[in-house]
Amino acid sequence: MKLRALNIHRALLFPCIAVISISCSNTTPLELYRFYAMGTWIEITLQPNEESQLALREIEDFLYQYEKDFYPWVEGELKELNTSITDSETIFISPLMLELLEKSQFMFNASEGRFDPSIGPLVELWGFNNMMSQMTVPEDDDIQNLLSERLTLNDIAVNKSINAPSVQPIKRGILLLDFGGIAKGQSINEIRKILLNFEHENFVINAGGDLLVGTTDPQYLQNYSIGIRSPREESIVFNIEIYSNESVFTSGDYERFFEEGNNRLHHLINPINGYPWTETASVTVIHDDPIIADAAATALFFTTQENWLAVTEILDISMAMRIDANGSIAITENMRERIIPNIE
Repeated sequence: MKLRALNIHRALLFPCIAVISISCSNTTPLELYRFYAMGTWIEITLQPNEESQLALREIEDFLYQYEKDFYPWVEGELKELNTSITDSETIFISPLMLELLEKSQFMFNASEGRFDPSIGPLVELWGFNNMMSQMTVPEDDDIQNLLSERLTLNDIAVNKSINAPSVQPIKRGILLLDFGGIAKGQSINEIRKILLNFEHENFVINAGGDLLVGTTDPQYLQNYSIGIRSPREESIVFNIEIYSNESVFTSGDYERFFEEGNNRLHHLINPINGYPWTETASVTVIHDDPIIADAAATALFFTTQENWLAVTEILDISMAMRIDANGSIAITENMRERIIPNIE
């Protein structure tokens, strides 16, 4: 993974990103740096200081280790956890893993299983864990067998001891946790902590279209304009405002998919029946906690036009937008208040 400094002429903040474009009125020169990690470009736009290079090196080291430890199909902490639980053994875990498990268990239960990291066996069966493999529709019997055999987050016990957190199985079965629906939120949050530790007061972290706007300086507490892109067309649905220290996350069926006949078969697999969910095209969530924003966007993807608002209330998500498969847009009242009218 290589670190590149871009816009070294100190261009103003205006990154072009996949799902969301952003602009602000601040004219302070900022610099853009890029890392490639977790299968996407991570862009950090900041006002540099004397310790910026140290901060960026620490971020690079963190991302290198994080993508190994939290990807279940390579040697790392998550693979060790999955193997130990499947073998009915207790395993000690890191503080980062503890945080991810605690928030995942909360979101799993609050969403009534819509957010479910234990779908790893299904992701593997469909072939979405390896983009180089040929993706085909599995046999239904294989899907049903995995649904019945796999363990979920409620089948493990998390010991939250500060000195020695650990996980142990409650019953026997196959555990293959895949934190693809929440890990990016945690990684962005950790990058924020590093930047703040090195006294950066104004920055934007953009990980493949999911972003966080961070600041500690009252001078930079302001509104930003972001454009929400259509999941089917190269156009902006509408522009909305976000505020400093908020994060924006989107789950969509256009990121990884293959087509069979007239069906778009994508990587967002319904944890209930084991098949890609076809009623939603994308969901966008605004929240001050990027971990919750990431998980909530995943959970809300597995809703319908009739029940999605009820699920936002259950999850305590006040700002969300859902675009269903036929292009109809639904939006919460608090999110609606953030829409910026078009002025022509």
